[in-house]
Amino acid sequence: MARPREVETVADEAAESGAEQPVLAAAERDETSRLLAALATPKGQEIVDAAAQLFVEKSYDATGLTELASRIGMLKGSLYHYITTKDDLLFAIIDKVHQTSLANMVRWQPVDGSVHLKLRMFIKGHVAHFVENFTFASVFIHDFRSLSAARRQVIVAERDVYDGYLRTLLRQGQAEGVVCPDLDAKSVSMGIFGMMNWMYRWYSPEGSISPEALGDQFADLILGGVVCEPRQHRTGHKRTLGSPLMPDHEADLAHNVDQDVDLEQVLRAAQRAAVRATPGRPAQPKGVR
Repeated sequence: MARPREVETVADEAAESGAEQPVLAAAERDETSRLLAALATPKGQEIVDAAAQLFVEKSYDATGLTELASRIGMLKGSLYHYITTKDDLLFAIIDKVHQTSLANMVRWQPVDGSVHLKLRMFIKGHVAHFVENFTFASVFIHDFRSLSAARRQVIVAERDVYDGYLRTLLRQGQAEGVVCPDLDAKSVSMGIFGMMNWMYRWYSPEGSISPEALGDQFADLILGGVVCEPRQHRTGHKRTLGSPLMPDHEADLAHNVDQDVDLEQVLRAAQRAAVRATPGRPAQPKGVR
């Protein structure tokens, strides 16, 4: 498949920006290549898979190599035929997430198509990839900062290409009058990734919603927030979506918010209202307000 123009644009902009790119010493590059080759073997992949599962269960910092060796029925010393340090395993896990993300970014995107369609496909593709690689992706989100500094720089450079593609789509949409011009593409893209990546804390692959349905719902929600047409646009109009308040009433709202409020009393009233609104609610025991 041909590489989408937007992917080329992001990579070219990164190269031309003059920003310092991570440079590994030749010996370190060779060692990294050897490491990834060793961990790509069937036994190496078994080690990586077991490590990822343990990192999810216990966290990277709380997992020891002795425990990992025991999990896969190896002697601890045998692990050193494949790795030198635990950091090697974390890098292999995170590198796989990024390499497959970049490959899928090309596969998901139609070379020709509207910005709206490309945004939808990117969002749905990211969700599908996250769920398909749920354990590895969860390790990336939770333990990325435990990676050694030099390797973290390598991953950040790859991440910038991936994240930059979404920003490029948003800016292209603004230029074409499809995405709301009020929005800051960088901030919005970070918010979108934060929303999608937080799945690692609450999503269960065994749950009732399929990755396809979840991707559609995320895409509907995100696109509903960023898309607007020139004939619909007026400055600040996105702030009133879903609210009965019109801009003329915002000053009154701000005034009311500034007043001293007994927050505890408000919360109790809200809790009582929620209980009353719950169908078939059980009788409250004595002592509960």
